[in-house]
Amino acid sequence: MDDPIIGIMSPKAKEWFARAVVGMIWADGRIDQAEIDYLKSLLGFLKDKDLIHSVLGMIKQNKIPPLESIQLEQAQALAILKHLTSISIVDEDLDKSEVAFLKNIARLLNLPPEIPEKFISLGRKRLGGNRFHSNLLVGDDSLDVVCFGFSERECLFFSNRLVNPMARLTLRVYKDQKNRSESGLHAPFVAEAQWCRAVKSGIAKYVVKAVFKKQITSEEGARLIFSMPEEVETRKTFEPQYNSLLGYYLQCRVCGTNDIPFWQLRSRCLHTKNNIFGIPHYDRAVGGKDFCDYNLFQISVCPNCLFASNMMEYFQRQDQEIGSPKFDQKLFQSKWQPTLHKRKKLVAADDNWLYSLERTPEQAIVSYQLAMDTHQQLGLISDDLEQSNHQRKVVSFMLTQAEMLMDQGDKANARKLVQNAKTILEKAFPTLEKEAAIRAAHLIILINIYFKEYDNIGEYLNFLQKFDKLHGVASASKEAKILYHAMETAKDAWQSKDEYAFDKISSFHLKD
Repeated sequence: MDDPIIGIMSPKAKEWFARAVVGMIWADGRIDQAEIDYLKSLLGFLKDKDLIHSVLGMIKQNKIPPLESIQLEQAQALAILKHLTSISIVDEDLDKSEVAFLKNIARLLNLPPEIPEKFISLGRKRLGGNRFHSNLLVGDDSLDVVCFGFSERECLFFSNRLVNPMARLTLRVYKDQKNRSESGLHAPFVAEAQWCRAVKSGIAKYVVKAVFKKQITSEEGARLIFSMPEEVETRKTFEPQYNSLLGYYLQCRVCGTNDIPFWQLRSRCLHTKNNIFGIPHYDRAVGGKDFCDYNLFQISVCPNCLFASNMMEYFQRQDQEIGSPKFDQKLFQSKWQPTLHKRKKLVAADDNWLYSLERTPEQAIVSYQLAMDTHQQLGLISDDLEQSNHQRKVVSFMLTQAEMLMDQGDKANARKLVQNAKTILEKAFPTLEKEAAIRAAHLIILINIYFKEYDNIGEYLNFLQKFDKLHGVASASKEAKILYHAMETAKDAWQSKDEYAFDKISSFHLKD
């Protein structure tokens, strides 16, 4: 089994999970070969061969192994419940005793009662959604069956009679499910039985997969397909309450959590006024758009593992095919999960604000701290170039936090963050390359001017002035534009250094 969350569990937790798997298989008092196969596929996470043999031995005892309450990180508890739910429906049925067992497992894992209800609901949906009474011809025999899981190429059906694989089938579905009559059948579908499995379902003895000889088209049965309730569509985009924003649903690449909202600012809809460190301050709307302070909610946060960023590419967009991740997910997860409890304390018990546009400045500051933690960890597992990009992100988050604290009148902590940002930049500067080095030198100059620490400003000004000569910056390139902006604003700040000094301005903004 390739599940990074299960993989990093403690030996005690893994053994508990193995016992729960056996319990899930025996929950309805009967075992199915499909469940045994599933169990064997799961046992790869156990390294102890004696424990593997012990687990397989439990299967033969025809009883649920004893299980006690266990305290695990929420991500691990949810992963266990997810796998147990998959086991519960592997035989194409979800028995009442299996439902009760899942709820008890959730209780032992200290999960709130609404969590198992969501997993159980998902399990039922995966069983095929609505079912359709149908008539099946197998040779000369006519059978009553119940079909489900329709697609354009195949379906599943319950049958009380064994259907041999490769058997030719003619399937007709009743138009009126309440008043079934021979005259009320859809046009027949010619199919072939792919497999037939015994199940312990109250509906029938067997479940059969039928593959259509010819794909269902709009002329041959679209009424059936279209009359079925649509499967729950993957949530992709949404309309935020402010028309100055676009909304996307994301998936966390670290723990797989879905439906994480990401708010993207539309272009040319908010007027910005950058502070002396280049951090944007949103002061009014333009072009008839709604005003909002985008700094409050530009950080998206996974509510499960608290991975956070304002860069969509570090998540997975749910409206796109899965692409290549920008980092080693398994390595990151192994470093990230052990510190989850610290991040949970930051968020506090009520995490509904993670989904809301009504974030307070205090909540926004927490989101930036989570983003700083995220990109610091990403930097630790990245190459030198990516590490410098993550360091730059961390500095930007710090300076945005400082801007918010300054707005709230907390000047002491705001200035402390600016000083911390300078320390990071100075430490990283000798190893930075080109664009990153230009940006770092620029910020160090501005921060030193703000704090009236003039001693080493000349070193960084000289670096900017000689950069073109040493590195040959191409005219009109992005690098040239960044260098020009850095040199001009650094010179202006130095020439007006008294106006930039911390004891002369009450915020990080110059007077108009």
